[in-house]
Amino acid sequence: MIIVIHDLEEEIFNKINIKADLILSPKDKIGHCMGCFDCWLKNDGICSIPDKFNDMKDIYLKASKVIVISKNCYGMFSPFIKNVFDRSIGYISPYFRKVFGEVHHQLRYDKVLPMEYIIYDSNNDEWINTFNELLKANQENFNNDYEVKYLNGIEELYE
Repeated sequence: MIIVIHDLEEEIFNKINIKADLILSPKDKIGHCMGCFDCWLKNDGICSIPDKFNDMKDIYLKASKVIVISKNCYGMFSPFIKNVFDRSIGYISPYFRKVFGEVHHQLRYDKVLPMEYIIYDSNNDEWINTFNELLKANQENFNNDYEVKYLNGIEELYE
């Protein structure tokens, strides 16, 4: 199953030729993570907020690939994409391990989660460097292989 998570307006996304089994976008109403940790402590990876994003764990476990399209916001994901990842913490373990002297979450699942990041509005080298550090940390926590494409502008998505 190919999953696309994007922050684009629908008319722009519809111009892109991406095949997906599940599309998550800002048109889907998403609650904000409350930091209650029920997904870790009570609900075996399932969020207590009753919306389309409450079982990101199951979505990732079914995924053969996740494509994330996000604006580069000062070297960080856009607010919508950040919120989706916040709501995804049930996929990872609440326990920690050291990886090359850094603290990361222990893996909850052995699955390698292939991800492709398409980051637009990336015309600032400092923001790209910050994003690269973020993606490397996410790789350790989510056990993913990833590719990243940095685009200067949104129009490069459908050229």
